[in-house]
Formats: sequence, C-alpha cells, structure tokens
Amino acid sequence: MISIISLVLDILINRFINQDSLFIPLFTLVSILFIKNNKYYYIKLFFIGFLYDLLFTNYYVLNAFIYLIIGFINNMLLRIIDKNIIGYIFITIIDIFIYQLFLFLIFKIFRVNSYDLYDFIFIIKHYFLINILYLLLIYNIKKKLHR
Repeated sequence: MISIISLVLDILINRFINQDSLFIPLFTLVSILFIKNNKYYYIKLFFIGFLYDLLFTNYYVLNAFIYLIIGFINNMLLRIIDKNIIGYIFITIIDIFIYQLFLFLIFKIFRVNSYDLYDFIFIIKHYFLINILYLLLIYNIKKKLHR
C-alpha cells in the first residue's frame, strides 16, 4: 500500500517540478524498503517497478528488474544493519546510488544518451535530500502506527 501511495506522490510531485530541480523524488524506490518480505515480495517489487516504467519511462521492465535487484540487496543489508532510522537512511542512500548507477551503466552500454560521470555525480546529489526526508516521514508514520 505504501508503494502505491508513493507512486501517486511521485506522479503529483513530478508534475510540478522540472528535472533541473534540486529535489527529485524517487518515493516509490524509497518505499520498497517498507514492503513486507513474504513469498510475494519479489512479485510486488517487479509489479511496482513495471508500473513505474509505464508511468515514467519508455524502458519497459528496466525499473522492474532494477527494483528486484535493489530488493535483493535490501534483504541482504537488513540482515546486517540495525532496523533503526540510521540504518534505513544508509540503505536509502545505497538504494538511490545503485538505482542511478544501473541507469547510468545501461545508458552508457546502449548509448542511450551522452551523460558522463560528471553528470552522474551532479544528478545523484539532487536525489538525496527530498528522498531522505520522505524516508523520515514514512519511518515515523509506521513507527506511530505500530505502537
């Protein structure tokens, strides 16, 4: 449920900001950290990534596979990192970095655009602030709901 709300927020916020903004949301990506890991976990991740592809990109199934990879990495990290706010911030930073790195490498390999390493570094720093603030919001809401 949180991922669907996050997807809607991504849509709404992306309508009001341009891609040159200092605050670029990846709320859907942040929300996958809060998806319950059960037998449908990877199906949910694939579906959410596929929806993201349909709504935001022309690269169908690219985000679906990236979300699967990030979900797998999150599972591994959650086994060794404390499940507190610092751990979640750390994982979110890693998730954003990995997400952007995969896109960068895929675009470079297939020569989709002319974006270089300088652009990668410049772009990635615009993703951290708003997405960490969103993580803090989700974390605090979930914490209050589970009391």
